[in-house]
Amino acid sequence: MLTVMEVLSQPLFSDFEFLTNQSGLYNVISGVGIFEWESKEVIQREFNSGEFVITTLSYARENINDGIGCLQALIGQHVAAIAIKDIYFRELPPEIIDLANRNHTPILLFSNVNFEDIIFNIKNALLSNNFNASLIDRINELFRGPKNAGLDARIKNINPFFRANNICCYCRPASGEEQILSDKLDQYYRAYLHNRKESLHSEYDAYTLVKYPSGILVIYSTDDGVDTIRKKLLQLLYLLNLERMDFRIGISTPRESLNTLPASIWESIYACATSVISKEPLLDFCQIGVYQFLCALRHHAWVEQFYYNIERLLSEYDERHHSNLLETVLTYVKCDRNISLAAEMLFQHSNTIRYRLEKVKTVLGLEETVDYYNQLYVFATLYEIRQVLDHWDLAGAIEVYPIEPPI
Repeated sequence: MLTVMEVLSQPLFSDFEFLTNQSGLYNVISGVGIFEWESKEVIQREFNSGEFVITTLSYARENINDGIGCLQALIGQHVAAIAIKDIYFRELPPEIIDLANRNHTPILLFSNVNFEDIIFNIKNALLSNNFNASLIDRINELFRGPKNAGLDARIKNINPFFRANNICCYCRPASGEEQILSDKLDQYYRAYLHNRKESLHSEYDAYTLVKYPSGILVIYSTDDGVDTIRKKLLQLLYLLNLERMDFRIGISTPRESLNTLPASIWESIYACATSVISKEPLLDFCQIGVYQFLCALRHHAWVEQFYYNIERLLSEYDERHHSNLLETVLTYVKCDRNISLAAEMLFQHSNTIRYRLEKVKTVLGLEETVDYYNQLYVFATLYEIRQVLDHWDLAGAIEVYPIEPPI
């Protein structure tokens, strides 16, 4: 589903001006066509619903009234938008503007762009992989370069219609092997591009959806208050068929400024990762506790030193003695220190689990440490986080730009 908003968010269209209101931003584009000399009868026969129409209105250059009927015919065909190059006209009669507004057909004015470039750009965008790759590049630009310099421009490059109040969510298919999950994402995204959805109120709302790359990222913004934005996001997810039964969903903190968008994106990804680990259908960032900072710091030098020291000692012992200390620690923490439950999950006697845990103390040199379990808990939590996030293809954005939490 390629919309007028998504096309206009691309750099080529940055200087396009609206002659109408913006109520047709969510119109779905099915193709692109040129109107110059066609009669009303030809328009009704050859122009289809959803076309992005470009024109100079040369047919009416001597008298705009000659073109009114043709514009009325295009609007009547439910074209997605009409873009007029300002060679002959810079304004239109009020009755045409009113008709276009009532039918939610945006009419745009532009100057220094060639028809061929517009046609190539839209046809290229209609190929889902090309358009999605462009969006990924623009989102990743948020994580490159100085933290604040040019951030507003980079955000507007993703979607120039974003409002200030914003929230992000990241959705990952609920189950399946990696290749199956990837196929499910591709299947969903193709369906999204080709299925028309009910539109939002584009005068107040704007969103961008991207397959990024191991999940679906939705950035939603609105003029409405922050206190209602989460509810409106859930309504949007319903319209987009991102259902809890099919996806693990992570939601960021609602915010009043786009300047925190880079952090909001990663909040939603971290919440989604925690949702996958805990097998919860939906989690907000504020609900994930220590995962809030352990996800972000999992590759920090001090954290990695702590993690690899424990992982190395346990793995080396297991390899030498053909034991399962590492698996025992992970299961023990997962069972919240319930030895009987851990023994049941590992098909071992409870005394075997107790013996292994005492051996872990010795191997790690933690016999006299008062926070023995805390260390095991942090290690096991990091292990789960790394098993999830480090296997997601996140385009290297975390490594490129260390995200700081908003104050």
